[in-house]
Amino acid sequence: MISLTISADTVEDEIREYNELISRADSRSIYDDVAQLQIDVSNLKAATADSGWLTLPLSEGIVAYNEANIPQYRKIGKLVITRGTVKGITARNTVIGNLPVGYRPTKANPYVQNTSLGSGNVATQTRVTVTTTGDIKLEAISSDAVFGADKWFPIATMFLID
Repeated sequence: MISLTISADTVEDEIREYNELISRADSRSIYDDVAQLQIDVSNLKAATADSGWLTLPLSEGIVAYNEANIPQYRKIGKLVITRGTVKGITARNTVIGNLPVGYRPTKANPYVQNTSLGSGNVATQTRVTVTTTGDIKLEAISSDAVFGADKWFPIATMFLID
């Protein structure tokens, strides 16, 4: 017959060691969870960072149509937004202004925009492209539209950047 003798001190030591192991494992798990949470918060901040509205630098001869429609741009995460209205465009393929690096599309972003009324109060459109170099370029206007220094040309668009 085999006899085992275990002292109370030995049992208490074993329990203490076990509890310390569990505690360290829980601490590591909590530390890992906190570290991952910090990474997630950092990524969320980057994805939703907002530059606020910034004034768009305009090309020579191009000015804001009025104080209520100053050309501006903004970036929220990877979304770039432009707004405002300009005048002073007298020909096709006019560069209105230029977006800085970090606000430019990786592919050209063409869009159609309403513009000043044509003769007989007919609605007219313009084709504007935001290029990969940041130029906001008025490429053409509809057949009823007329170029003129006093005509208004909105630059409202939005696009995603990489």
